[in-house]
Amino acid sequence: MNRIKNIPPLLICLSLFLFPNQTFPQEKVDITLGIGFPKFMNAGIRYQLNQTQLGFSIGSIPLKDETIISINSGVQYHFAGTSELSDRRPWYVGSGLNYIYDESESIIEKNLYLIIEVGWDINFTKKFGMDAYIGAGLLLFEKRVRKTPPGWFNFEIKLPVIPTIGVSAFYRI
Repeated sequence: MNRIKNIPPLLICLSLFLFPNQTFPQEKVDITLGIGFPKFMNAGIRYQLNQTQLGFSIGSIPLKDETIISINSGVQYHFAGTSELSDRRPWYVGSGLNYIYDESESIIEKNLYLIIEVGWDINFTKKFGMDAYIGAGLLLFEKRVRKTPPGWFNFEIKLPVIPTIGVSAFYRI
């Protein structure tokens, strides 16, 4: 019986993601491809609500003997400047969460960071542009599991704050 009660809210939430132009006709959707740290090589989507964007991306580093995945969600507020090709202001501040999963032959690491960034959009056309950002990430959670005992050379450094930097191209739908 409880499953049936949960279906209408689930359908409403699903329709917001499947039909964003019908549910938010005045807003825009951006598809993104980027590279940076700690987002790595990533693909994502951002929804624009006035001067605010809500986004999600997933990234990775292609390595032969290691799996590294980065999952990022966040919000950007565009606060300054003007652009001839967009109503969205080019300068923004952003905040979000970044989860990194890193598995090698000897260890599994899971880290969660609070990210604070400042960035700038560059519009090439009304539909296409790029952005660059820089900031910092504060370590909120860390879990490390050893799969094998450490070798004779065991050198690990974990910083509570990491730099963030990157660029991405975006296409407005």
